Parts: sequence; C-alpha cells; structure tokens
Amino acid sequence: MIGCGRVGWGLAIELTNAGHSVAIIDNVPRSFRRLPADRPGQRVVGYGLDRNHLEEAGVKDATSFDEVVLLVSAQCEDDEIRELLLQGS
Repeated sequence: MIGCGRVGWGLAIELTNAGHSVAIIDNVPRSFRRLPADRPGQRVVGYGLDRNHLEEAGVKDATSFDEVVLLVSAQCEDDEIRELLLQGS
C-alpha cells in the first residue's frame, strides 16, 4: 500500500482483516500512528514510487496485488517503477 493516510490505513486494515499481508510505504513516519499497534505487516518509511523502498516493502516477493497498487502503477510515469509494480500482477 502506498500512503498511510485515511484511505491507505483504512484499506490496509480491511485487507489485513480479510487475511491479506499488507506492507505500507509512507514518507511521513507519524502517519503510521493511525495503525493499530498490533496490526501485522511491514511499515516502510519512504517514497512509494522509489525502487529501493518498494523492494524493502517486499514488492518482488508479492504473489498478488490489490487494485489500489495497480491504479497507482498505471498512473506512474516511470517505466521501471511501473514494471516493478506490475511484475507480480
């Protein structure tokens, strides 16, 4: 999940409750305060369209993708980042 704002954290919680493993990337560390302390999943402080931060979040190991990530990847102008995001879809 890219972004831990109101929409991002809400979707992350819903996806986690549905049994999905969700990593969240946000460049503002305090954004993660919205998440319950016991929420499983990885939290990465960084930029969601940065290759290193995506890899730290485990994008290469992912086996499926949520439509939100696909929407972000479709709007991304960086071909390398889009390819990295779409490789597992």
